Amino acid sequence: MELQKHYDANYPSLPGFGPDEAHRTGSWTLDDYADWLQGEIIEQRCDAVIGYSFGCAVATHGQFLHRSISLPLILLSPAVARAYGKSPNKALILGARILKHLEMERVVRFLRKHYLTHVVKNPHVMYGTPFLQSTYSNIISIDLSSELAQLIDAGYAVKCIFGSEDTATPPETLFLRTPAARPLSFIIPNGTHNIGSTHPREVVEHIIDFLKSLKV
Repeated sequence: MELQKHYDANYPSLPGFGPDEAHRTGSWTLDDYADWLQGEIIEQRCDAVIGYSFGCAVATHGQFLHRSISLPLILLSPAVARAYGKSPNKALILGARILKHLEMERVVRFLRKHYLTHVVKNPHVMYGTPFLQSTYSNIISIDLSSELAQLIDAGYAVKCIFGSEDTATPPETLFLRTPAARPLSFIIPNGTHNIGSTHPREVVEHIIDFLKSLKV
């Protein structure tokens, strides 16, 4: 809301995430979200795109797929580079590959949901609608650090804003995979993953400075 004092800002809910989305059925892929965002950009005649967490993955992938329209990307606590505290369990990975090879996708989905519910305890999987649960399984493991790196290398305008205490999407995870993102980033001291709510003034200040530097 603070940003609306300076710009005409729209806040569309990602399909499946809004409070009025309980009716939605099936599932989406990241490509579906990227295409949806492209439609919103054209309809609203946007001058820039701001994403938060998973919304940053949608914004990054959308720009990567639809490069004919180049808009500044502002990524808040971006869930773009994937990393986990422990090394992947090779036995589990091998087992999943074998099941997929045997065309037992249902078993793979069941095991993945069990893992996300009882081990990771992800709230989207634990409490989300069937649409959100199945969609989350489609997108959780996708790493977009390479796509972001290619956009940066091609000269697209990108700004990343992190909280220094963000454990969900630590800035160093992205910097390790996409070194070019480091000089384009700002880290808010004492900020956590939810910096838009906990540090709105600082976030808005950096957004405004970035857009003014681009004459937006």
